[in-house]
Amino acid sequence: MKTFLLSLFLAFWMVMGGALFFQPVMYITFLITLVMLSILACHLYKRVKPVLLLPYVFLLGAAGISAMVNPEIAPYTIGALAVDLFGLCAVIIASQVGADQLKESLYWAGWIWLVAYPIPWIVGYVDNRNLLAFYPMIILGIFLAKKLKWLYYIPPILAGMMLAGRSGLIGLGVVLLVHYWRMMTKRQLILVSVVVISLAAILFIARPATAMYRPGYWYDALAAANPLYGLGPGGISARQVIDQPNDPGRYQPHAHNAIVQLLAETGIIGFIALVAGCWWIWQNKNCLHGWQIAVLAGVLGFCLFDYPLYYPGPLFIACAVGGTLCLQDQPTTQPA
Repeated sequence: MKTFLLSLFLAFWMVMGGALFFQPVMYITFLITLVMLSILACHLYKRVKPVLLLPYVFLLGAAGISAMVNPEIAPYTIGALAVDLFGLCAVIIASQVGADQLKESLYWAGWIWLVAYPIPWIVGYVDNRNLLAFYPMIILGIFLAKKLKWLYYIPPILAGMMLAGRSGLIGLGVVLLVHYWRMMTKRQLILVSVVVISLAAILFIARPATAMYRPGYWYDALAAANPLYGLGPGGISARQVIDQPNDPGRYQPHAHNAIVQLLAETGIIGFIALVAGCWWIWQNKNCLHGWQIAVLAGVLGFCLFDYPLYYPGPLFIACAVGGTLCLQDQPTTQPA
């Protein structure tokens, strides 16, 4: 029952998690969920290993400092910090659920998503295929972790290709490479890399304009930011610093790159927090386990060309996987 309920909850965020931040009709649902998860997280936090929390706390602290020195965009900074808090709740709760339980729940949530992902388009809540392309790589990583037959890998890969998200295809390739790199020969690694890059290149050629816009987005975001403390959480959207090319009056809500987003909105302070968090995890190498690393590497690959963590759904799923980073699957034992 616990796995079933958790699967439904995760599937809900996969299907509708992109809608809650943008649709006013869903604000109340998001706030109620945030309050409930915060209460649960506060109840559990004393049992969480510090190594799990400190990197996220570093980043939250940097975001908080940036928010305080950018009071003129307070509604945006409060909203952005609320979404960040949502991610922290996911880290805490997942660490108590455990790696095995989360993997099993994500497995079934993945199947639900593969069937239900057209729903947001049908009801009109989400029209961003790049956002939806975030989930096939999560599902693929879980299917790989379950050691299923290769035929089971076709649905998430096919879903990623149908969504035609270039960043999503790159993420799929990264998940495959990280999962298999120890088992593959050098020739096989090169072959898989060439296939993934070729698929992404085809999409870049098919939609060259939006691909060429990316460097301009990054430049606009960084050029407008205060080097020390940035634009403030949510500042790229609040200050409308990234113009939409060939569409006067429209602005991009984020930088389409996680590193640029962090630098632009929290400045050098945020970058130092990121480095400190990465250093802390690296100092605790026993935290680095197989399937979590493959999934999070795919998230990083995706986030170099897009920024799905701007939305509550992808952020929650990614932070839930991160919350089990220090938790190894329990070894299965055969009865004597």
